Amino acid sequence: MAVPFSNYVCLLGGFFVGMFFMYNVIPLRMNQHHHRLQARQSTNSILQFGNPGPVVDQFERTAYTVSYNRKDRIPYWVGEHLTKASLQKGSGVDRDGSNFKTDSALPAIFQALTFTFSFI
Repeated sequence: MAVPFSNYVCLLGGFFVGMFFMYNVIPLRMNQHHHRLQARQSTNSILQFGNPGPVVDQFERTAYTVSYNRKDRIPYWVGEHLTKASLQKGSGVDRDGSNFKTDSALPAIFQALTFTFSFI
């Protein structure tokens, strides 16, 4: 006995509807923390025109604002005000003398350490 064609149509339709909900609706419900952060209004003047990208870990500091990518342990983006005065070459400015530190606001598992990128 042959299976009617309408059964295959219903099966395929159900499959595609399920895929749609799995990839579009369910992640929105599971990731509501992300959407609350994205809707947050910033008082920082660096972001006066809005947030340029995804907000996972967004830190607003005195001199800059950064959105951090936990997976790759690098920033998605960094915002900073540049002025003519801030671009002037200063005396004693040398990257070799810099002391890089991890950001304690990030969970320890996602922090990049100085030796993390030493073999690149």
